Amino acid sequence: MTSGQAQPTRRGYCLGLRVIREVANVNALGDMIKWEETKFSVEIEKTLNEIVNK
Repeated sequence: MTSGQAQPTRRGYCLGLRVIREVANVNALGDMIKWEETKFSVEIEKTLNEIVNK
């Protein structure tokens, strides 16, 4: 595998980490692990939109 092929995976990891950090800034981890998939998806989408619009 070349370096160029590995980059998208790394970028996805970094973006995911940034999103989770943002979500965790305003939500308790104990609450987050209990969320249903629909709640989690809403929070992730909201946070992604906030990051894009900064």
